[in-house]
Amino acid sequence: MQILLIDKINNRILGSKASIINAPLLITLIITFLVSTHYSSFSVSQALAAPANDQDVALTDKLIDGANTEISILNVQRQNYFEANKALDNKDTQKYLKLKQQLIGYPLLPYLEYRELSASLSKKPYTQIDQFLEEQKNSYLAEQLLKKWLRQLAQEKRWHEYRSYYDESITSAAEQCLYIWSLVETGVPDAILKTEELWNVGISQTSLCTPLFDAWKEKGYLTEALIWSRYQKTSHTKKNMRLIRYLKRIMSPESKLLAKKYEYTIRNPQKLKNTASYTNDHPFTITIAHKALLRFVNKDAKLATELWAKYQKIFSFTAKQQQEFNFLLAKRKAYDYEPLAAQSLLASLSPENQTTVIEIVLRKHLKKRQWQAFYSWLNLLPVAERLSDRWQYWQARYYQQSDESNSLYLPIYQKLALRRGYYGFLSADFLEEPYSLEDTPSIINKQTLLSLQQSKAVNRIKELYLTNRIHTARNEWIHTTKKFTKDQFITLAQLTNQWGWHRKSIEAMAAATSWDDLAIRFPVAHQSIINEQAAVTSLPSNLIFAIARQESAWEKDARSSAGAMGLMQILPGTAKETAKKAGIKYKKADLLTPEKNIIIGSRYISSLLKRFENNRITAIAAYNAGPSRVNRWLKETEENLPHDIWIEVIPFGETRKYVQNVLSYSVVYGHQTGNAVPLLTEFERKKPL
Repeated sequence: MQILLIDKINNRILGSKASIINAPLLITLIITFLVSTHYSSFSVSQALAAPANDQDVALTDKLIDGANTEISILNVQRQNYFEANKALDNKDTQKYLKLKQQLIGYPLLPYLEYRELSASLSKKPYTQIDQFLEEQKNSYLAEQLLKKWLRQLAQEKRWHEYRSYYDESITSAAEQCLYIWSLVETGVPDAILKTEELWNVGISQTSLCTPLFDAWKEKGYLTEALIWSRYQKTSHTKKNMRLIRYLKRIMSPESKLLAKKYEYTIRNPQKLKNTASYTNDHPFTITIAHKALLRFVNKDAKLATELWAKYQKIFSFTAKQQQEFNFLLAKRKAYDYEPLAAQSLLASLSPENQTTVIEIVLRKHLKKRQWQAFYSWLNLLPVAERLSDRWQYWQARYYQQSDESNSLYLPIYQKLALRRGYYGFLSADFLEEPYSLEDTPSIINKQTLLSLQQSKAVNRIKELYLTNRIHTARNEWIHTTKKFTKDQFITLAQLTNQWGWHRKSIEAMAAATSWDDLAIRFPVAHQSIINEQAAVTSLPSNLIFAIARQESAWEKDARSSAGAMGLMQILPGTAKETAKKAGIKYKKADLLTPEKNIIIGSRYISSLLKRFENNRITAIAAYNAGPSRVNRWLKETEENLPHDIWIEVIPFGETRKYVQNVLSYSVVYGHQTGNAVPLLTEFERKKPL
């Protein structure tokens, strides 16, 4: 049997003095060195899968010894960095300077220098600021220090200096306001005219803009039309009520009455039936009628259409306003399964909106299994959409449903079966052929690898991540990768995967539009705890892998706007109830611990499978949308549907995609773990929904 290089590396590390915690870092150091030397023309996975030879083993031994030394030095530097920060906290300058001297070469030393400078900008000479900005040019820290320096200059009203340091790449509203103010204060003609675009936005601006806005208003540039424009842009939500009240306060008496009428009519759009109340020639009245009619479409499409026709005779609606109304009306008709009415409006819509309406109607036809009507609408789709995997699959299903003897569906299924993904796997199942995983490891460019390994920014990101400063590491990542090439993203994905930061590896491959390196895009992370919980809950491990990959892309501290937390994105209330039923000790913070999150998440999906008769389709849908919604969808199904139709007509687009992704990711993770599984079990394929 051949001994692979990766086995040799692992065995040598386990036999070395390296601690378990440092083993991944040792592997990273060795792999990157080997790939950057005599394996430079191979992918990382190819290099590691190569048979080990004496040269490799000897080189590995030397590298491990050297890497252990490097890690020991790094650990000392990390401790010194921690102590230096404490010294800054305690204002112990002598100790801080001594420790700082010992940190030369440490990736995070610039963070100490940044903190030191930031603490007393007003007392620092320009030369120190300039030196840091030059040494850290184009870095995240340079941008942050520059922002602080600009604020300091503004506070001291040093407007000429402000202008000289200002960088147009800084896009925050505060800096833009201060920059325009610096132009005004230094006598630049008409500079204040640039204020309008900063004032006329649908959110409250920072108080740093107040002096500029006040001067702009004093010069008479604030008009009633601008006030009304900003009022319309501002959503009437709780967080914006302060801005709404401010705008109403500065309106003219006539506009205040219109604003009151606007808010009343939006809440009660049926009041538009009294057309006499909405026929004055004030231009803002058109806006009131338009916005209220848009609201009314979903309440009573028929009456909204009649009222629109009446108001068209009173007002001259813009083409954009007409299109907005027609789009909402067409969607309403499509959802109400009035395809002829929806089709009559298609010509007035943009191509993108046409596609949206057509796809709603297509799913309605599928749900009712009106195959001939479905095919007629399928041909209304733009060519690019019609040739997508989704609609190619359904075209094949139409051919198959219409007449199996004509075999028109076979070449479509055969073509789709060559692709990795939900519709490809469905097609392969129909043909009873193996799945095409399209697993092609990335080829790493030697020069790009060396360049990124030597990059100060990349080394900062790495050290920030490895020392659990994740938020700052993300900020560095965003700044550093703004102008990355495809090759750089692919190489960085390999590096971050070796660090264990899988979320960023996945993001980097997506940014590179590189989809076929499955080891990077679908890492087998947290395998031990997932296998353990799969055994405890009798779940297939590939399902747990797939849900974690879909939910968070392996980001342990992920949080959603709905409050879901951690790898498997569990709501605290759901976690508490699940933990209680399972007899597991739980506190909210546990959800940010991968092990605890997986334990609770596994038990929750297990409970959903029991609730939905061991059918992963409905259990996965319930994990995303909630069990009560799925029960409602099942009840609303007029007749039992085949599994593929039921999934395709899930009312929530997010849930539809979620189910398809988790099912197909389960297949991929079966491949990744050497445990091939079908997209659907025989029970799931045969069970109508």
